[in-house]
Amino acid sequence: MRDFLQQVYLDNTLQSYLIVAVIIFLGFLFKRYIAHYIASFFAYLIKSRYKNIDPSIFKNLIAKPLGLFIAVLITLVALDRLTFPAALDFKVYKIGIKELLRMIGTTLMIVTFFRFLIKSMDFVVLLIKDRYMQSGDQANHQLVFFFKDFIKVVIGLIGGLMILKYTFNYDVKGLVTGLSIVGAAIALALKESLENLIASFIIFFDKPFQTGDAVKVNSFSGVVEK
Repeated sequence: MRDFLQQVYLDNTLQSYLIVAVIIFLGFLFKRYIAHYIASFFAYLIKSRYKNIDPSIFKNLIAKPLGLFIAVLITLVALDRLTFPAALDFKVYKIGIKELLRMIGTTLMIVTFFRFLIKSMDFVVLLIKDRYMQSGDQANHQLVFFFKDFIKVVIGLIGGLMILKYTFNYDVKGLVTGLSIVGAAIALALKESLENLIASFIIFFDKPFQTGDAVKVNSFSGVVEK
């Protein structure tokens, strides 16, 4: 039996293939339970701080994306134990199959991890929303949802930059510098729109009026809808 397992196919023994297959199978089999217990631990910590929050909401939001990230991580770690067969390392459009698989694996790990972060942000927004719902201020609700979308966009941009950096080995510093210059040019072109955006933030924080108030500015008057 030992001699059979030590037979070499594509630069790896049958024993190595078997070990990797078992690890991947167990990873996919228990990823839901691992993610559930991790989510339950964090839900317990959150419950001790926020008494009115249902921990099951947190678990339902992050258990699935966390489990997917764990499964991808376990699969990549297990496959790394194998020696890539030299016979399969041919090129497709000047990219070797080994390098292509590395790029795919890196992209999957980054995407699943940042998807988990975005789902976690949904729960953070629920915590903030639950706090502001008690005040009954609709302006606060709109501000919370605005920042939720804004933070999600920031997380997505960071994830995209990490894919460029670690998957395609792209010079992210040069890209960020170029985007900064382009951003400055766009800011100058959209000066009036940015002034209105900044003014909206001032209204949100200073609260000179609220939704439903009648407002008159110079010769313009009306009721604030949102």
